[in-house]
Amino acid sequence: MKVIFLCHGNICRSVMAEYIFKHILAINNLSEKFEVISRATSREEIGNDIYPMSKDVLLKNHIPFKRHYAKQISLEELNTADYVLAMEEYNIKNLRRLYPNGDFSKVFLLRNWSSGTKEISDPWYNGKFSLVFEEIYEGCFDFLNKISVK
Repeated sequence: MKVIFLCHGNICRSVMAEYIFKHILAINNLSEKFEVISRATSREEIGNDIYPMSKDVLLKNHIPFKRHYAKQISLEELNTADYVLAMEEYNIKNLRRLYPNGDFSKVFLLRNWSSGTKEISDPWYNGKFSLVFEEIYEGCFDFLNKISVK
């Protein structure tokens, strides 16, 4: 199953979600069943590594990660994914602008499977990296528990 996490720049939220979800999969012995990547809707951060504050919160919570190179989602990735999980509606709006003829049947907000607020705010602007980590972790955990994994 191919899962793509999506945010604006691919240096904070979506890449945190990628590594959080990979960690959850690993501890549940499900890594082999998934291909997990993260992407951006913008080109602003292309090639950049994970934002330092995002790295800090991943380290604090014992989530392993590697050197990252921010990338923009391609039309092929959109069309071949099983799930594209965006952090906020703005990301979906930008994705529709990028690829108006793309397959949007598998595009959702990450927290569609969670209770509470559905959007995950951008910590680049609000500085709430720990809160964003918790929301993403909950969203990834709830998503995995709601989908059928065989």
